[in-house]
Amino acid sequence: MLDNTSVFSKKIKSANAVHPSNFLPYSLSVNDAAAYFGFAPQTLYDWISCGKLTRGTHYLKIGKKVVILRDAFIELLHKEDGTWQSE
Repeated sequence: MLDNTSVFSKKIKSANAVHPSNFLPYSLSVNDAAAYFGFAPQTLYDWISCGKLTRGTHYLKIGKKVVILRDAFIELLHKEDGTWQSE
């Protein structure tokens, strides 16, 4: 007799290997971004206030909450420190 539970559990395990929770998030809260990139949260808010971070490109406002778009922020950091090379 074929054991269907082992086949099913193998499919579940292989599906979990590419589960979205295994990847970095697309956006981060200001506090999470500050901790991840090594900045103070106030620095990010200051950059938003002075226009260094552009709404819709580097961050979004969802209600009153600000979220940093990770890839765009990394690109900005590369441009700022001179390591960015356009392809």
